[in-house]
Amino acid sequence: MASRHEETREEVFRAKDDSGREYTIVRYQEWIIDFDGDRIPSLARYALATGGAVNRIDNDTFEIVSLGIEVKRA
Repeated sequence: MASRHEETREEVFRAKDDSGREYTIVRYQEWIIDFDGDRIPSLARYALATGGAVNRIDNDTFEIVSLGIEVKRA
């Protein structure tokens, strides 16, 4: 039996661009489930609540890929 993966929604927060527009960003955590059933944290990913890709620049700065803009945690 191979290990399996699971993804959970860990955080939802607002971020604003320079013009004051707000976006909802979600942080997802991937988990590896080992042979004993233990959950081991793996990669985290960020996305807009609508599903669009988001890159994390630092703890408070993110890039909305489809728009090519940076936003700051509100």
